Amino acid sequence: SRTALFAATGAVLSLALLHSTINSTIQGTNEPIEHKRAGLWLKNYDDSNPVVMSRKPWVSFYSGGTWICLPFGTYEEIIDYAYRNEVKYLVIDEMYVTKVRPQLEFLLDEKMAPGGLKPVYRDRSSGRALLIYRLSDRPAETS
Repeated sequence: SRTALFAATGAVLSLALLHSTINSTIQGTNEPIEHKRAGLWLKNYDDSNPVVMSRKPWVSFYSGGTWICLPFGTYEEIIDYAYRNEVKYLVIDEMYVTKVRPQLEFLLDEKMAPGGLKPVYRDRSSGRALLIYRLSDRPAETS
């Protein structure tokens, strides 16, 4: 009957929701909350509507800045692209960058950052690292 079908559907949906809630509680959240925290921090740190390069747009959104998508390429090509697009901040996060831009994974350790990148923010509170680097002025090209 129709009533039995509705009851069965409701029971299945309730169990799915309960499973999802328990799973999130046990394993922690998969939501990138560290990106929101970083964006709100950046908004207070630099209210100039900065250009932010990252894999996902959330830090730039919460900071009120402009987002530049982190391109594919070598580290040198990415930094060159950042300078050409007047990027002020580079976001490196464990959740997204290490999966699709593994050549940048070394930047999760700020001691490994090359000259020209100054770490200004770090967050590991969600169990995943997120760092924001400020790019220095582009070095003068020598001929």
